[in-house]
Amino acid sequence: MRRNSILVLLSVLLVSACGDSTDPGDASPDSEAVLADNVALVEDDGVLTLEAVVDSTYTYSFDGDDHGLAVGDVLYSATESSAYLRKVTSLADQDGMVIVETTDASFAEVILQGGFELQTTLTPALMAEQRHAFEKAVDGVFIDDHGVLHMSDVTLVDESTYSLVMTHAAASFESVLDCYATWDGGIETFGTIYTGTLSLACGLEATAAASVDEGGEILLGELPFPVIWATVPGLPILIPVEPVLSFRAGYTIHCSAQGSISTGVTNQTSLTVGARYDRLTGWVPAWEPSQTLVPDPFDWDASGEALIRAYIEPRFSLRIAWTAGPYVAVDPYLQLELDVDTESAAWALNAGVESRLGMEVTILDHTLADYSMTLTNDMLTILEGSLDFDDTVPIDLIQVYDSVTGLADSPFLDQTVTIEGVITVPPGTYNSFGHAIVDDTGGMEFWLENSSLLLGDRVRITGTVWVYTGAASENIQLADATAELIAHGSPPAPIVLSVMEIAGDHENVGSLVETSGIFRHHPDHRFEFYVDDGDASVLVYIDPTTWIDFSGFSDGDPINVVGVCRNYAGTPEIVPRWSADLR
Repeated sequence: MRRNSILVLLSVLLVSACGDSTDPGDASPDSEAVLADNVALVEDDGVLTLEAVVDSTYTYSFDGDDHGLAVGDVLYSATESSAYLRKVTSLADQDGMVIVETTDASFAEVILQGGFELQTTLTPALMAEQRHAFEKAVDGVFIDDHGVLHMSDVTLVDESTYSLVMTHAAASFESVLDCYATWDGGIETFGTIYTGTLSLACGLEATAAASVDEGGEILLGELPFPVIWATVPGLPILIPVEPVLSFRAGYTIHCSAQGSISTGVTNQTSLTVGARYDRLTGWVPAWEPSQTLVPDPFDWDASGEALIRAYIEPRFSLRIAWTAGPYVAVDPYLQLELDVDTESAAWALNAGVESRLGMEVTILDHTLADYSMTLTNDMLTILEGSLDFDDTVPIDLIQVYDSVTGLADSPFLDQTVTIEGVITVPPGTYNSFGHAIVDDTGGMEFWLENSSLLLGDRVRITGTVWVYTGAASENIQLADATAELIAHGSPPAPIVLSVMEIAGDHENVGSLVETSGIFRHHPDHRFEFYVDDGDASVLVYIDPTTWIDFSGFSDGDPINVVGVCRNYAGTPEIVPRWSADLR
């Protein structure tokens, strides 16, 4: 009887994720790939063609006089569109077809010895394509068009005497997955390594009315990725690897504090995380994090002692060949320690990254002993101090606009904040109460009545973040402001930018900018003109209260413009302060 079976002996070299020839994750270069001799491969151009499937009954047409099947054979489809693995229990020939009764089979009956390696990029774009498959577990959670998970007012815990709420969060994990394995009567080597960038921005609010000692975790949602097919070198076999990305949020509260506490952080971490296994040396973890942190404003109205810790955890789990596989969880966390009594207050806002590995791996019926480990890096203190801490907020954290629509998107909307910087627009420039200020990160306008501030004054301004929406614009400003003069000083220099840098980016809204190009008049508005440098153009608006006369400029004249950058109808524009800003 002609058998549709293959025996292949091929030397296969598997390279570990790190590529270090001395690494225990390296497979032996002498590994051989061996297929069992009772395997019948169903291929697109093979002898057998699948015609129908009803439960466990498979019907095939076949080329030639003999289908080549026997009871005990293992049917394996090597096509991604119809992958299956079935053992033949009985056969019946009928009208040129063969009707095959089957039962479940396992890869261990197919591949006696071999290995695979897989490298793929799990990108936010791929996450975005899979948004329809996202299964959220709580309200206030969604994945946006860029593959970023968002949370809004998600309650981590709500009891009668305490609560903890994630007021906002955005988390993403873009990584390259390296997964490999070799086996010969058992697993010889195995590795799962993720290398990529983890981003998290979140805010936290806690309230307590009594002593608390509590911790917990909630599932936010799961996102399955499309099946990835790993090849076994030397064999016409595909092994399915199914990644699933889940998001969890967890917390720990130990406190005797009474009152409320709010804070947050923006954390971006470059990392390599995972583990490698070698039969001779056992498990070796991989852990190389490098993070940058920016704190949110910190506010409390509490007394007592508190330690509050919260995290959002992206966790990648793999199912290899339809069996349980490893998971790698990465926890960027925020930890607040507070000690307040009647005389003093001390506090520290810390952040860090932890990883939890779980390697319960079964490949081709070969099982590794369970392996789990928690990896930590040094916890970083990003803010600390006492009651007289500096509560100023960098302006660029307040001045946030949607990069596509230009709409205001400040995380501080309706909050009272304090900023510190140098005056670029004193009162009386545009009107009696309008001002502008810059710090090292950006600039913004504020409203202050009865002001005597001068150009170049260094001041602390406290006010409420709001969005000015007049004249088809959305500009983030401070309203109801108060001012504390620190020192008189020199006028700050404008930021020199190209026309494209101003017109194409809302990052400079509120700042004092300078650009140059060719004058071009506005056909419909006598208080506006354009500056064009050949690559882009930007609108210049002359506030009538400034009495700036630009009638001396004609189309095609070179012009240099200084002014405050504003957001007009979703597009940046420049508003000069006085005649000397045009030359």
